[in-house]
Amino acid sequence: MDSEKLKIQIGANISAYRKRAGLTQVGLAEKLNYSDKAVSKWERGESIPDVITLLQLAEQFEVTVNDLLSDPNALPEDSDPGKLEKAMAQVSEKALKRKANKNVILA
Repeated sequence: MDSEKLKIQIGANISAYRKRAGLTQVGLAEKLNYSDKAVSKWERGESIPDVITLLQLAEQFEVTVNDLLSDPNALPEDSDPGKLEKAMAQVSEKALKRKANKNVILA
């Protein structure tokens, strides 16, 4: 992941966790001894907090630093292989049906 995408991802995660905690940008800033402008820049992906601040954010939100850095929409590494295989099978079946339908139309 390039640095710009990472900044945006971290910002989106901070924003989501802040809202989930029921905090405003001002409220979060006060807890961290930062300005609300700094929190706003983080959430917009214009800058990122330093490592110590990431640790404080993780503690504040009761998550890991990895949670702040990662894409919540990505498949988790420990996801159930059975579910993944079933989903892949369904996608394959649909693709094969579309191809078969296309061949019937062309014939």
